[in-house]
Amino acid sequence: MEPAAFFQSLLSGASAGGIYALVAIGFGVMYRTTRVFNFAQGDFGALGAYVAFTLAVTWHLPFWAVVPLACIVVGVLAVVVERIALRPLYRHGEAYTFIATIGLAFAIQSAIQQIWGPRPRVLPSVFGDTAVQVFGLRVVPQLAAMLVISLALAGALYLFFTRTKIGTAMRAAAHNRRVAGLLGIPVDRIFSLAFFLGGAVGALAGILIAPIGLLTPSMGASLGVPGFIAALLGGLGSMPGAVIGGLLIGIVQSFAVFVVDPRYRDLVVYAAFILVMLVRPSGFFSEEFRARRI
Repeated sequence: MEPAAFFQSLLSGASAGGIYALVAIGFGVMYRTTRVFNFAQGDFGALGAYVAFTLAVTWHLPFWAVVPLACIVVGVLAVVVERIALRPLYRHGEAYTFIATIGLAFAIQSAIQQIWGPRPRVLPSVFGDTAVQVFGLRVVPQLAAMLVISLALAGALYLFFTRTKIGTAMRAAAHNRRVAGLLGIPVDRIFSLAFFLGGAVGALAGILIAPIGLLTPSMGASLGVPGFIAALLGGLGSMPGAVIGGLLIGIVQSFAVFVVDPRYRDLVVYAAFILVMLVRPSGFFSEEFRARRI
């Protein structure tokens, strides 16, 4: 492989991996605080992309307003879902909440199809989709923006969880819900915040990746599955692990086309995932809190 082709594939894979990292971070934000593994995380991304489409194309709002508004809408929806559908199930165990989020994923897909219809939509690119030459590499501004924004947000969330009082409270609630409540931590509000952040991060991932493809009601699966694998590879609940897992999946997908037919590149990712899980089941970074919530 020529050096130019190598670095071009590396850049393309890292850009897609940044989006997978965002989805994985959304998984981790919810799980590390509430111990709920949200199977609908990718569908939150799809919903965010469709809301952004309405705000940008139908209402003609500027991009700087579209992104925060769409993320807030999806974040608030995630909070409502947590309070109504998931909170009553906490006392029954993680399996019940997981099954509930599977149903939530199908509900979101159905709602998207009913509101926006089955016809594919196109969300215009804000950063630009015309490649420019940078040090001999063809760089698409939208792809570069995806990578930069993903890494910046991952760093900000990592600092939030490790350096702020609220982040410490969220980690304490994950470690032991009952003791956290006795210490005066508003556990219910902390859980709502975790779902708001997870939903907003998922929406951002959908908004960033939408301009390089088509918006369809089922696009959440193409976000959720790689994000799910990235979260497990990195260690569920680990921010650095989510970033590393997402980047690895994107890069493996990009280089897989040189080895197998492009139609089977995802099989290479799944095979690599299985091998890693056989060697290190907890992922590259062990989960920060292993104790179960009481």
